[in-house]
Amino acid sequence: MKLSKRKVEHLIQEYNSFTYDELVNSGENLPFKLKPSYINKKSIEIFMALVKENINETLNIYKKHKISYKGKIYLLPDFYALSGIPIQVKDKFIFKFLFDKNPDFKRKFEDKYNKILTKHLFLKGLSFASTFLIFIVITLFLSLKIICYGPSLKARNIFVSTFLETGALKFIPSLIMSDKEINEIVNKNGLLEFNEDVDTSKVEIDVKEENKDEIEIKKVYGNNFFGTLMIVHDPSRVKLATTYPFTKYGKELNEIVKLNDAIGAVNGGLYESIGNHGGYPVGVVVSNEQIQYNSPYGKGYYLIGFDTDNKLRILSMEGLNTDGVVNLVKKEKIRDAVTFQEEYSDANNHFVKLIVNGENRKTTGLGSGANPRTAIGQRADGTVLLLVTDGRGISGHLGATASDLIDVMSKNGAINAANIDGGSSSSMYYNGEYLMTSVTLYYSNSSWRLPDAFIVTK
Repeated sequence: MKLSKRKVEHLIQEYNSFTYDELVNSGENLPFKLKPSYINKKSIEIFMALVKENINETLNIYKKHKISYKGKIYLLPDFYALSGIPIQVKDKFIFKFLFDKNPDFKRKFEDKYNKILTKHLFLKGLSFASTFLIFIVITLFLSLKIICYGPSLKARNIFVSTFLETGALKFIPSLIMSDKEINEIVNKNGLLEFNEDVDTSKVEIDVKEENKDEIEIKKVYGNNFFGTLMIVHDPSRVKLATTYPFTKYGKELNEIVKLNDAIGAVNGGLYESIGNHGGYPVGVVVSNEQIQYNSPYGKGYYLIGFDTDNKLRILSMEGLNTDGVVNLVKKEKIRDAVTFQEEYSDANNHFVKLIVNGENRKTTGLGSGANPRTAIGQRADGTVLLLVTDGRGISGHLGATASDLIDVMSKNGAINAANIDGGSSSSMYYNGEYLMTSVTLYYSNSSWRLPDAFIVTK
């Protein structure tokens, strides 16, 4: 039986006069366009809750009766679908009539439902994200297991060596392997001890007038890295710029260049890199012959930079206290220098010396892990070589090893060369743009904050 609008209005006004049994037994009095045989308990409960404008009760009924109608749940194609609430075809008339009659009820019902829907989607999304994260963690763990204990010794060795050189992820190998296993890999894939000291007499500064202002930019390539070499013919133009007095936050490389009216720069020495604050250096910092930071109490610390004769120096600070550093800087006439570290253990895999007095350092196995690198070198005529390489997945590259750095520096004429801080810090800025940038995605168009950098003056 098809009810008239007037009769439906009357029914709603008099809903308290009907009991459930009366409604079930009097199908002709219900606002449905379907036969009474289609009327069931769910439909009656929904109708009663709606006409009473009891929103919570209505939603609870839908939750309780979330069943399909003849194998399907139909979503209304129009606005009355209420953001996706499952409504059977025969309920459409109820919703449309009630909403048309009472827009305020319609608004309250939609608001309440949307809140419930948002909460439901959030919990569902959270559950999915948690499941996905667990899957990723298990997959990564199993992948690392395969790398460490699979058939490829080279993959295992480069994995361990590479992660030990990182700042924040050096703990990863210890999750899979024992300290003994890690140390065995480090010992088989490192650099031989190199006690040779720089003989400054082998460097004769000879800056030709026609080359004095020249800076060459050269691209270099290896099996697993891409790099840029900045060649500065006048070594007096290479200086150390700092953010002294040091505070919590350092500055990006381009800022350091602009503040010092320089033309180019590469990142400098060790610093506290947690959280990309970059404000405090580690070890010793010397700028313009002044010691700006003096804390030499670290294993394998080296002072790397230039003396007042513009010659590259690589000086061990092993066993020195602060007074010892003052004496060393004064004796060796150091004008600009930073600190880097030489250490091979299950905690670190850092190296400094690459070439000394024209002799290349010997390596075992891979020599080191593969990472983004920054290195500094000098030719016999005083020309300075500033090298930065990519790595850690950028352009599909893992990065450069110690052997790669030695090879590049040697082929470009370096008589002395050293590795300085690399990884996410590695960056090169020249003539208003980044030629090499930090490998971390968020900072891919800039650099990490730094407390110091080797700049090239104009």
